[in-house]
Amino acid sequence: RQALGASGLVSAAALFSTTAATDTSCYAPEVRFQNHDDASGTDGSVAAGLSGLWRDTDGSGLACAAAEIDARTQTVSAQAQQALLLMAGLRAAVVADSSLSLPGAGASLNLLTVATNLLQPLLSGVTVQAASLAMNSDASELSWRVVLSTGSGSTAQTLELALLHTPAETDTRFAGVLHVTLGYLSTDASVGCSDQIDSGTGRYKLTRATTVGYNRYDDWLAMRTRSATYCGNPTLTSSDHLAQVASLSITSELDPGVYLSSATRGSTLGWRQAMLRLSSGQYLSTQAGDFQLAWQTAPAAGSGHAHLFSGHSDFDTGTAARTLSLYHGHTDDISTTDGNMLGLACNDGAPGTVSVQALFQDQELSLAGSAGGWALGASHIAHAPTASCSSSATMGYDVNADGVIDSGEGASVTHDLQAPSQAGFDVQDELVQRGFYWPPLLL
Repeated sequence: RQALGASGLVSAAALFSTTAATDTSCYAPEVRFQNHDDASGTDGSVAAGLSGLWRDTDGSGLACAAAEIDARTQTVSAQAQQALLLMAGLRAAVVADSSLSLPGAGASLNLLTVATNLLQPLLSGVTVQAASLAMNSDASELSWRVVLSTGSGSTAQTLELALLHTPAETDTRFAGVLHVTLGYLSTDASVGCSDQIDSGTGRYKLTRATTVGYNRYDDWLAMRTRSATYCGNPTLTSSDHLAQVASLSITSELDPGVYLSSATRGSTLGWRQAMLRLSSGQYLSTQAGDFQLAWQTAPAAGSGHAHLFSGHSDFDTGTAARTLSLYHGHTDDISTTDGNMLGLACNDGAPGTVSVQALFQDQELSLAGSAGGWALGASHIAHAPTASCSSSATMGYDVNADGVIDSGEGASVTHDLQAPSQAGFDVQDELVQRGFYWPPLLL
């Protein structure tokens, strides 16, 4: 509908962003406590990032669950959108060029000149290093690829965009996977590996990798996004940047089960930090559907618990009103989880052994046909940082997360979390009972 050069459509800043995801202000702040129930007489605090939904809304009035999902996905989402825009623009340029045609089985096209003429005027300070289009040997898959670079010395970055597209029998039935591989340099020793250091700058070589798998069947679209930070940089002239730094599954998506267990990469092409997994299924005509978002800061050798949001949306075609249910809790380690919500570990980061209870947080949102924004309805998120999720009369904690435990604050608190409504139900059963359709994270 717009030319690729339309104002504000293409953004080099979004393409090359290395900004790490951070929690919104209402989610998992540092929580101070005193005389903790699970360790009598113990004072301390739960570190930021562990406690879950803490306030109903963020500073703008948006439901905290929605605000946190935005905060966790906005960098990856913007980068993937930019990648798809550039791929679409390149395809349009090829179609418009009478001297070019799509390659046959086993053939390829060098599109460096086409991509340079198209993209460099739109991306200030960016150089197109390579561009190509290839058809695999049985003519079942088209591979679009562009390699970009920007900066120099400590600001040098490389970016490979690759789209592996499998057409089907109609224009609305297809599948594929998008690869986004961003190599850059960093001073962050908590992420970098000791054997992946740039000799010229002394900085750590890092790569943020993202894969987006998609399957469309008429009005139904299923998507899977995986993103993480890896040690090492791909070689600029390599024919496959992603394969140089990350281990992939049989579907050519990031494999969350391959990770680094130390700050030395060696020969392991595993993720080092911030693994994110997002799966969704929705009807394109109404945007109704379901999704799951899981993330984990660092590998835990299969023994950790990832944060998990499960969401279910409905659309009333008569009133044009929308509803959105957002559930939060914990799932298995990010390397193995299939998206099953186990419950909520209210005492994650607090004294004692982490205990996952068969409870979960819930926020209900609605959007009337004529409304300008989502309205927050029921919100069940309150809990104490204890194994039981409630507190005794002798404990205190910072309920409003203002950094101070006022007199009596946090004493005798009974949690307001949700629980399975029927005997024999676990948390995941309860979500399904409420209408959630499970798009497993492993598919």
